[in-house]
Parts: sequence; C-alpha cells; structure tokens
Amino acid sequence: MNMSNQQQYKPGDKVRFLNDVGGGIVKSVRKDGSLMVETEDGFDYPADPENLVLIERGAESLAQKQAGDTDDLPEPHEMKVTDNRSSYHILLAFTRDEKAHKIRLHLINDAPFYLNFAIYKYDNQAYSLISQDVLEPDTKIELSGIDDRDLNELKKIAIQGMFTGNSLESLKPTIQGELKIKTVQLIKDESYKDSDYFTEKAIVHKLYSSDKGAEADLSDVLREKELQEVLDIEKATRSQKHPEPVVWEEDLHINVLVDSVVGMSNHEILNYQMGYFHEVLNESIKERVDTVVFIHGIGNGTLKSTLRKSLEKDYKLYYEDASFKEYGFGATKVYPLRKIKD
Repeated sequence: MNMSNQQQYKPGDKVRFLNDVGGGIVKSVRKDGSLMVETEDGFDYPADPENLVLIERGAESLAQKQAGDTDDLPEPHEMKVTDNRSSYHILLAFTRDEKAHKIRLHLINDAPFYLNFAIYKYDNQAYSLISQDVLEPDTKIELSGIDDRDLNELKKIAIQGMFTGNSLESLKPTIQGELKIKTVQLIKDESYKDSDYFTEKAIVHKLYSSDKGAEADLSDVLREKELQEVLDIEKATRSQKHPEPVVWEEDLHINVLVDSVVGMSNHEILNYQMGYFHEVLNESIKERVDTVVFIHGIGNGTLKSTLRKSLEKDYKLYYEDASFKEYGFGATKVYPLRKIKD
C-alpha cells in the first residue's frame, strides 16, 4: 500500500523503496516533507514519501534501537521558536525515572538552526555511539535511558555537532566537547533543579552558547583538567612564587554516595565505597592533584583499614592521618604524587 501523505509515516516504520532495491526503517520526518530512512546497511538515506511503500508499522524508534532501551521514547518536543534571536544554546540534560530505575539523557537544541549531531559515551577504552540524528530548531529529544546499575560505567559523554539551515547569515562554528560524568551527582536528589526545559527537575549542562560570540571556543564544555589548567594560570599570575596546592576532599560515607542503603549488605556497602575511592584516586593521579582527603569516619574501622591497605599494596602511595582539628580520626590524607619508598 503506497502512502502518499508523508504525515502518515512515523519513525520506526519499515518501508521499501519503489525505485530502488531494498528498504529500511524511517528515522525521522523532516520539515520539508522528506523522510530520513536508515537502510539495511546502516546508512541514512533521504527519501521522498511518494517513492516508498509501507511494509510494517513500527512502535520502536531509532533512538531506542541505538540505545538498546525497550522503553517508549517520546517524540521530539517542540519548544517556542524565537526568530532572529542573538542568543542560543545547545544543552545536555539528565532527568530521573524513579519507577524504571533509570537516568534519562536528553539533548536540547535551543537554537534557530538544525543541529546535525552525534552523541558518544566513553568507558576508558573507546567512544561508542549513543545517538546520531538531525535535531530540528528549538526542540529537545530523549536520547536514551541509563540503568542505575550501569551508572558507574559512564565516565564521559562527548558530542560532535554542526548547525545547518536553508539560509545562514554566516557559517556557524562546529560543536565538539566532552562532559565528565560524576556518578554521585546523578544519584543525589539535590543535584536536580528546576529549569526552563522540563516540568520535572533536571541536571542541565550547557554544551554550547552563542553568548561567547562567533570567535568563541568550539565547545563550552571544559574537562576538569583544562579547567584546572585555567585556574593554575590565574593562580600563577597572582602568586608566581607560591602557587596554592590543589586539594580534593571526598566524603566516602555511604549516605552521601547513595540515597538509600535498603537491601544492601555490609559487604556491598564496602564495595561501593571502595569503588568510588578507586575512581577518585585514579582521577587524582591522572590530574596530578597534590593531596586528596578521604573522609571515611570512625565506625568499626573496616573502610579505613581496607582503604589504607589498598594504598600500600595496590598504589604504594604515601598517606597520613588528616587534620585532627578538622576531621578527628575520621579521615586519611593521600598524596597521589608521592610514592612510598621500597
């Protein structure tokens, strides 16, 4: 049955080409009436609805297939369009789905241009694609859902993008950047705030902003290392002879790391705390931080003992009791750049 009205096609529909061999899945319906079809070979192909035949209605969207998520994802939500505005932004956002135990990842195109984008996640080995698409002006789209149990594997999210349109006063800068993910922030309720883009609370990160002007950096996202380098330069300018040491303070109390310990055994709690300890310590070594204060409390001493054994055996790093005045007996001060002499 030939569908002559392009509005009858929806993302996820299975189609066959009339004038060519093969077919694919409808990826999106574009404003000019054409369809973007993902072929069986995995390539995106623009097609006229008149040259397609509907084979099967699809309830699953392309974004779901890419993310491996079986939940129904909403259609891109169109926001208010403001023509000829001078300020526009690209944002990445997180919302929580308590019932499904997932963190929802969203991309927001708060700009009067089409956004050709690719979103990746990084797991310390390689970048893997989360979603690749064209996002219409002033719209937002849910990219994927991340299970709570998979959050520790999410280290970074990266974006590559380009603004396009039928008519541009000038060529727009490309977008490229990485956003480091801190699992603790995604878990804590207080991290989620009210915003102009969601009815529910969300964590919103700005990836690009036109407010910096046409000659701004390609990305509005700075890695922590880059941010630290900027801070170091500023400190060196103020005091070149005595730069201030970089000190991190990390609280390992389980009630700080998770919302609830209901259902967790003492062994599981200790493993979670040590997992976060290893994550922070490895990052501090990579970033060449001077000292890290781990607040473990007194308790029965198990966390403190396990932590210090790992410092001696696994890392061979120098450590000492943190300031008694500030922490009592409940903290260990670690020097990531100082090895214990054999």
